[in-house]
Amino acid sequence: MQVSRDQLRNFLADAGLVTGADFDALEKQALATGKRVEDVIVNTGKVPAVEFAKLEAHILGIPFIDLEKEKIPYEILSLIPEPIARKENIIAYKKTGTEMEVAMLDPSDLLTLESLKKITGFTIKTRLTTSASIAK
Repeated sequence: MQVSRDQLRNFLADAGLVTGADFDALEKQALATGKRVEDVIVNTGKVPAVEFAKLEAHILGIPFIDLEKEKIPYEILSLIPEPIARKENIIAYKKTGTEMEVAMLDPSDLLTLESLKKITGFTIKTRLTTSASIAK
């Protein structure tokens, strides 16, 4: 589940955040540096990282969660083994009954989600987040 180039370009233009011409220039810069266009857009300050992630979540139809200011209890954090959490950029932040809510950078990573379901026994609900939320 990735946002296509055209979806991103059109959405940014419609929102008045990045013009089509600016997007094309940023895309060329991304190709020249070997980076993703999304990273170049954020790194140049055109769109802040949190706002970009919210935008991406909206386009994909996935809820967004910003955990930077949240205090997550250790017993929730420890539901996902640390090596998996670090390697897969995923963090458990809420548990209700048989459901566990996780924030991750790639909610389309079905292999990781299926593994977590087997390891924890919980139904997994995914949310898109930022790198800063995962790193905190």
